[in-house]
Amino acid sequence: MGGQVHVQSVGPCGLVGRYSASRITADRSHTYARLSGSPLAAAASARTFSIVLRHEDRADTAQRVTLGAAARIEATGLTTPAQAAAFAQMLCIVAYSAAQAGDRDRALEMIGDAERAAALLPDQPAGPRHSFSVTPSSVTLYKVGVLWSLGDAGAAVHTGRNLHPARFPTAERRGRLHTDLARAWWQ
Repeated sequence: MGGQVHVQSVGPCGLVGRYSASRITADRSHTYARLSGSPLAAAASARTFSIVLRHEDRADTAQRVTLGAAARIEATGLTTPAQAAAFAQMLCIVAYSAAQAGDRDRALEMIGDAERAAALLPDQPAGPRHSFSVTPSSVTLYKVGVLWSLGDAGAAVHTGRNLHPARFPTAERRGRLHTDLARAWWQ
């Protein structure tokens, strides 16, 4: 090695180009989060695990993992804003995974359920942000991605017509807004 430094890029799914390592890490995280007894920890972990699974073309497994997390959160009674936001987020993730797998009916059912779950949430998260800073606007942004993934670009553009960058507190979400709408317009 003689003084040379090797740098490995890290992306949202772990080491870029290292999906098997990402899957093992996400699986361990998911196992320990479930063992913790915290539905919110399990949901946060399920979110990451499902992304890794989806990138491995395992959309069915990703949906099962995420639906399991959604069921555990729903069993809490959704008595806190964090629980309600996590529940809506899990439904969005299932919808997007289903859309990526070409399951139109499930994708539309899940994004509709997410919209109903998020309807009672404020459009700007109150207090400190957490893993599930879901708002009605962020669910609408997921819907744009779902519709685009299903090949319905016109509906995606129409759905996103009233979304504004100021509604999204992070650069990542604002970037996603512009990217998803651009993809829909291009399609």
